[in-house]
Amino acid sequence: MFQNILVPISSEFYSKDVIKRSIFLAETFNGKVHLLYIIEKKPLDEMERRTDTHLTHYDRTETHNDVLNQQRQTADDLVFEDAQHRLHKKNIDINTTIMQGEFSEVVTDEIEKNQYDLVLMGYGRGCMIDYRLINEIDIPVWIESGGYHESILAVCSNLAPNQRVPELSLLLSKKLDWKLKMIYVTDVEDNVEVDEQGNRSSPKPLHELLFARQEFIEHMQEKGIGVKTVEGSLQKQSIKAARKMKAGLVIIGREQKKRGKLGFPVKKVKQKMAERCKFSLLFIN
Repeated sequence: MFQNILVPISSEFYSKDVIKRSIFLAETFNGKVHLLYIIEKKPLDEMERRTDTHLTHYDRTETHNDVLNQQRQTADDLVFEDAQHRLHKKNIDINTTIMQGEFSEVVTDEIEKNQYDLVLMGYGRGCMIDYRLINEIDIPVWIESGGYHESILAVCSNLAPNQRVPELSLLLSKKLDWKLKMIYVTDVEDNVEVDEQGNRSSPKPLHELLFARQEFIEHMQEKGIGVKTVEGSLQKQSIKAARKMKAGLVIIGREQKKRGKLGFPVKKVKQKMAERCKFSLLFIN
C-alpha cells in the first residue's frame, strides 16, 4: 500500500514526528523512505530584495551562497543524520536529497519524475510555506500532527464519490489493527452530489441528499461497517467528530466543496482543515 514514501521537509518547518511516522509506516508496509529537504526560495528572494540597496552584487552573491551552505549543513546535521540513525536502526531503506525551490513545486516535480505511493509531511501553521500541493497531486497526502491514538475516522459526504475512503480505511484499519469509525456528513452548506468522476451536480433538495446517504449506509452495512450520520459543515463536523473520538488519523477523500455559509465561494478546504485540525489527516486525492 505505502511502500514508496516521499517525505518532503521544508527549511522553514521541521517536525520529528514526521520521521517517526515514516518509520512506523515503512516498517508496517515493508517500504522505503525518500527524504527530500527543500531550501525554500521565497525567504532567499526576500533577503536579496532587502539587501539590494546597500550590498554589491558580489556581496549579495556571497551572502546567498552562505545561506545556502548553512541550510545544507542544517539538512545534513539536523534532519538527515537524525533520520538516517533512526531508519538504519530499523533496517529501513532510505534515500536523501537536497533541492532548492518552492515547496509545492519541488514536491510536484519529484512526484512526476518518480513513482510514490504516499507523501508524508508536516504542516507549519502560520509559516511562509505554500501547501497547494495538497489539492494538486493525485497520490495520497498524509499530514502528520504527532498524535498516536490508534483510531481512524473515515469521512464520507455528499461532496465526494465515497469509493476510495471506505476501501482504504478498511485496509488501513486491518493492517494497523486500529479502531475504525465512519461518518457521513450531509453538507447543508453545499447541497450537491458528486459522482464517481468527481463532477458536481446541480443543487438538490435535502430529501434527495438524504436518500443518497441512506443508500451509502446500506452499502456499508453489507460490509459490516456502521456509519454515523451528521448534517452541517463538512469541515466543522469532521473536526468535531475527530475530537470526540480522539482520532489518530482522519481520512478524507475528493471532497468538491465550492460553497460555504450563505452560499459564498470557499477555497482551499483541505488546507483550512490542516490548519484547524490537531489530528493527523490523510487526503485520498
